[in-house]
Amino acid sequence: MATRLTLDQESLGSTPSRAVYGAIEQRLVRGALNPQIGVQLSLALVFILSLIFISLLLFFYFVTFLLLFVIYIDQGFYIIIFMRIQKVFVASDHAGFRCKQTVVEWLQSMNVSYEDLGPYTDDVSVDYPDFAQKVGNAIQKQKDTYGVLICGSGIGISIAANKIPFVRAALCSEPVSAKLSRLHNNANVLCMAGRLIGPTMAQDILSVFLSTEFEGGRHENRIQKIHLLEGKLYEN
Repeated sequence: MATRLTLDQESLGSTPSRAVYGAIEQRLVRGALNPQIGVQLSLALVFILSLIFISLLLFFYFVTFLLLFVIYIDQGFYIIIFMRIQKVFVASDHAGFRCKQTVVEWLQSMNVSYEDLGPYTDDVSVDYPDFAQKVGNAIQKQKDTYGVLICGSGIGISIAANKIPFVRAALCSEPVSAKLSRLHNNANVLCMAGRLIGPTMAQDILSVFLSTEFEGGRHENRIQKIHLLEGKLYEN
């Protein structure tokens, strides 16, 4: 038995609209449009809309994921796959000021969240332990953060930084040592020599440092022993 669809003629509006709805009504009456087909079409439409929603949601999470990482293209391709970098704290003394500016400019160009803890001029001589302490304290307070410290030779500021609990500062003069400091030592502070390396080398070192994940495994136990040494020193 055919089911007749009653249409409100006043709601059809113009003549073309009435003609369209009239044609639909006639096809329903004749059984040309099976009600089951309508249900199937509705389910198909819901399925398509669900796919679109899920695709948009996945795209949003993918973009958010990428914002946590650094992509750097310059004499090679570096991408952070595992490291979650919330912020990089940067500081130096007067001798490392110019190199620090290079680091800041690179971080800006790569859209990496950072905070410059000073100094903000190289006109006045300052003491590197003060700035090592600033970076070390900042890292202790915030998870998934890293530090960059620069003085003239990189030696003094790295010694000072390693006096701060849970800071693992590594003095690196080229990309290989930077990579190993992350792979084997899980270094969270990169130290560089402002008077011994140029801007390009500083950028290459930094990019490798920030794009290398800690290897873990046998190195994990060694890192724990370092922190046990810190505990013994504090007890004395």
